[in-house]
Amino acid sequence: MKIVENQRSIKYVLAIIAAIIVVLSIYYSNKLVKDMAKEERRKIELWAEATRLLVTVADDADISFIMRVIEENTTIPVIVTDLQGDLSVSRNVKIPEENPEEYVRKKIHEWKGINEPMEITWMKIPHITCITTIRHC
Repeated sequence: MKIVENQRSIKYVLAIIAAIIVVLSIYYSNKLVKDMAKEERRKIELWAEATRLLVTVADDADISFIMRVIEENTTIPVIVTDLQGDLSVSRNVKIPEENPEEYVRKKIHEWKGINEPMEITWMKIPHITCITTIRHC
């Protein structure tokens, strides 16, 4: 009889340990996802700032660091549009050859629900300012 009681006790202890492991795993996973989201947000803000700086620096300025920041974005999907929502540039987003405009519109609509767009103002042509929205997931 004592052996059966010991086995039950061991089963309860193991069940409690398993439950604790599950709870800790969920907590840690949640924390990890939040930390990753913060890091991705910092990266996109750095990318946006580098893009802003690139279009405003003097012609004789050293832009190697700015270009490095922009070019090394290999993970964050970015879509840059003009005020009308027309695609200007994309990075790390596979845009299909068939009906790309519709795909970009859908992706922008989807991303708008996830993140607030970032605006970058730059001068493409002297005396004309164009506001471009970067949308990221």
